[in-house]
Amino acid sequence: MSERGVSAHEVEQVVADGQPSNVKTPRLGREMLFAEGYSWKGKRYPHKLVRAVYIEEGNDIVIVTVLSYYGEWEVWE
Repeated sequence: MSERGVSAHEVEQVVADGQPSNVKTPRLGREMLFAEGYSWKGKRYPHKLVRAVYIEEGNDIVIVTVLSYYGEWEVWE
């Protein structure tokens, strides 16, 4: 996650409050747009989109991968 600029707290937020995201079955996915301004590889971006891909094993959630995208998106209120 850290190699993609994503914190554990952000992943927890995405899984708890993010919008469902299409991923390959049997995995689940959620994504969330963070709009606080970010720096990635020396460049500034207004937004970061974080997508978590995970599976549920009983009461546990196992994160398979986390993807991050930096850029600017239209934010709907």
